[in-house]
Amino acid sequence: MVARYIVSQDRDRVVELKEGGIEDIITNPVIYEGVLIGFNLAIKGEVLGTFDRVDRAIKEIGKIACSKTSVHVVSGFYLKGMK
Repeated sequence: MVARYIVSQDRDRVVELKEGGIEDIITNPVIYEGVLIGFNLAIKGEVLGTFDRVDRAIKEIGKIACSKTSVHVVSGFYLKGMK
């Protein structure tokens, strides 16, 4: 089952994933002053999260595609004091 709703890594927005929309999720390099600093996970211009390695961003797409629930929360966000 593919998740129908995706909650961004910052927990500040929810994106609806339409049928077949898993192919619309992309990764983009984040470059600052000529240095690669991460990889954005995005869908139709909406950034879902940023990862330090491209394989982690791609793995997150797999988690969305294989979700056991209709809502997937993008991993990588932790509040101070939480584990």
